[in-house]
Amino acid sequence: MKKYKVIVLDRDGNEKPLDEKKSDEQLLEINFKSEKSRIYYYENMKQKYPDCSIKMMMCQ
Repeated sequence: MKKYKVIVLDRDGNEKPLDEKKSDEQLLEINFKSEKSRIYYYENMKQKYPDCSIKMMMCQ
């Protein structure tokens, strides 16, 4: 399993919250079991936030 930080940036480069009910720590780090699940999540986020830039960075 690999852990990624997910950040959504609007057109001005401002970070956009994915879920306002969660804290920043819970919000940004996501574990993916496979590369396929990570790609599926990314594609889903692109549909959910079409005007934003989605950044996924692997955590050490």
